[in-house]
Amino acid sequence: MSIDQQQQQQQQEQHEARIVRNIAHAVEEYAAGLTRDAKFLNQTEIESSVAVFHSSEIVLGKLLGKGGFSQVYEASTFNLMQTQPSAAASEMNLARRIVESTAVDYRGQATYALKHLDKKLLQNPDEFCAAAADLYVEAKYMSRFNHPNILKLRGMANGGTAAFQEGRYNSFFILTDRLSDTLDSRIERWSRQGQNRQDSIVVKSKYALQVASALEYLHERRIVFRDVKPMNIGFKTDDTVQLFDFGLCRELPDPISYDVEETFKMSNAGTKRYMAPEIYINSCYNLKVDCYSWAAVFYEMLSLEKPYSRISDIEFQTLVLGQGLRPKISHLRLPQSVDLLIQQAWTQHATQRPSTKAIRITLEQIISRWEQEQEMQQQQQAMAMHVAAPVQNSAAMITTPTTATIAEPQRPPAFFRSVSTPMYDSDTMMAPRPASNPMFAAGSGSGSDTNMTAWHDPQLHQVPLPPSPTHLFTFDQDLAAFNQQQQTILKKKNSTASADATLTTENSTACWDQDLSICTFDYSLSSLMELEKDQALASSKRTSFLEVGAFGFDTPKN
Repeated sequence: MSIDQQQQQQQQEQHEARIVRNIAHAVEEYAAGLTRDAKFLNQTEIESSVAVFHSSEIVLGKLLGKGGFSQVYEASTFNLMQTQPSAAASEMNLARRIVESTAVDYRGQATYALKHLDKKLLQNPDEFCAAAADLYVEAKYMSRFNHPNILKLRGMANGGTAAFQEGRYNSFFILTDRLSDTLDSRIERWSRQGQNRQDSIVVKSKYALQVASALEYLHERRIVFRDVKPMNIGFKTDDTVQLFDFGLCRELPDPISYDVEETFKMSNAGTKRYMAPEIYINSCYNLKVDCYSWAAVFYEMLSLEKPYSRISDIEFQTLVLGQGLRPKISHLRLPQSVDLLIQQAWTQHATQRPSTKAIRITLEQIISRWEQEQEMQQQQQAMAMHVAAPVQNSAAMITTPTTATIAEPQRPPAFFRSVSTPMYDSDTMMAPRPASNPMFAAGSGSGSDTNMTAWHDPQLHQVPLPPSPTHLFTFDQDLAAFNQQQQTILKKKNSTASADATLTTENSTACWDQDLSICTFDYSLSSLMELEKDQALASSKRTSFLEVGAFGFDTPKN
């Protein structure tokens, strides 16, 4: 580098330092205005595990990612300076030492990431000031959050916004846990691998559940996230979902009335394809905007396609904002309960959307039912291994040992059974069970179906699920009666051919409805082959959907 180039570089650095120092005070005032009425920030103490560092104490490694206003690097090593001894300093030193001692994991990889502003923002001082204030607000909120699905803040710049007095654009920073992956990159990998199979719905639903849980935590504190999207959702090494990037989150003021649906005038913020319509049109809004964004993200996880990626801005305004159309999900052949939950969450009117608490409760119920179904099927498969060989003739049927084990007929595939009610309560998304409704099947088995609260709704075409058959016959008494019945039939027919005798119990009929495709089976005990045919038929009876709308949209459901 020549002498002239060195002088130009020094002049440029001095110019940038003056810009940063001049706006340092403005950043503090801007941030104070954003948090002045934030009751959560004013009444909640900072987590004791949050340490403070000077930028010179942290050695940065490779660049991990870039956002619209910031850059994220790995924090490779720490060179801590000695602090003045005091009670407060002793506690802070402990937090600093903990971070230093855990900076590298057993594989030799950095465990923390450092985020600071992008240098390009200095070209527009006003933009730099706003971005710096957002980063400071993010640090204040994260230092008080404590939730397993919210990215943990481990440290921040000493002195807060006063750090910008040093004259460097990266003087203020935050230190967080390092993420192993983001949902955005994971969706791209799923798309390349073709992982949109039905068996991945459970895994993706669990991810969506964790996001809903994090949002519920924020909403309980009247904090709206405003920027839910795959790029702001990450994963730790143990696959735990982490919500991060809280620069746009804001705390709602105290409600003027007792109306839980009260809306507030706030700035336009977020990403268009995930943004609720009321934000896009610059209208008043509330916490329900995060529910809309959650549904859009869940849709992208399941479809492996970005919402509205194939339409223009004019079509977006006409079809999505004007007519309330949403991306088509009928072709995904989702479980009816998941399909309904997404449609409710991204409906046009915020008052009709479920709360994040309701979303979380409903997803927990859906996933729990799937896990129960899987456990039941595994038990049935284990029992089936002890089933005697298929009967070849009538003599073999008569002489069957009394110690034989007969397996229960399997239930219909779990992915195609409705598990939630069509009518939602604002908090629990469950409706009261109608005692006098003749369409409700009163379960007599020990399965969880006896607690179902679904009933027939002409609009949703949903009927309750049947109870699990818990008893086919007792092995000694009923099998003896069965053999006696076979002997009687053989005598009447006077033939040694195989008898077409069946024994059907009250609970052996399985009936369910999937969008008016009704399947009814009478399970036969004369042969397991008949049972396998029934199961194959059940698997082939999938929900039929009506695909409506141009540009791959489904019409809104009121």
